[in-house]
Amino acid sequence: MSAAAAVRRRETSSSAAAGASPAGRLPAAARAQFDEDSEKQLRTRLTWLLVFRAAVMTVLLGTSIVLRLTSPDNQFGRVAVALYVVGAVSYASVLGGGVWLRYRRRGVVQLAYAQLVFDALIAVVIVELTGGVDSVFSFVFSLNVLNGAGVLQKKGARSIAAVDAALFSLVLASEATGVLLPLGVDRAPPVSALLGRRSDAELHRLM
Repeated sequence: MSAAAAVRRRETSSSAAAGASPAGRLPAAARAQFDEDSEKQLRTRLTWLLVFRAAVMTVLLGTSIVLRLTSPDNQFGRVAVALYVVGAVSYASVLGGGVWLRYRRRGVVQLAYAQLVFDALIAVVIVELTGGVDSVFSFVFSLNVLNGAGVLQKKGARSIAAVDAALFSLVLASEATGVLLPLGVDRAPPVSALLGRRSDAELHRLM
């Protein structure tokens, strides 16, 4: 065996020994610890998201109850009943998310995305019930993007912003074509009127 071959063999043996040592396993262990810490932080942020949603829905439902009791308008009564259903579904999602976080150790990222997409769908319902693209609650789409940034960081914010922009555009298109009109609206308004309202500013914020 040549001297060069012997040297290469010793170097290979030394590398294998280093890989089998605790020092050689340190990078993998460090990555595992980092993943565990990241998951704990994500669980904490997701928990706060669920608490925040429950608080927002409580305020919204409380306001709806007060206005329904004090308003003689029957139209608002129907909106309030629909908001009660939305609130019940939202509370159920909070409960389901809490149970998942308590008893499941996997799928936290998927749960976070599911909860944020659910919030986007709830935003669509609330906006449709309260005036469509002119609703004073159209800001909930932007709020959901901020929640996505807080829970899933930059990547999550971009993904949720795309979902919110698509859903808000769908609301705008359905209202412009008359396919789905807000409660209390009999006919579709002109497209130019829709684009010149709050919807234009909301789409700019989402994009």
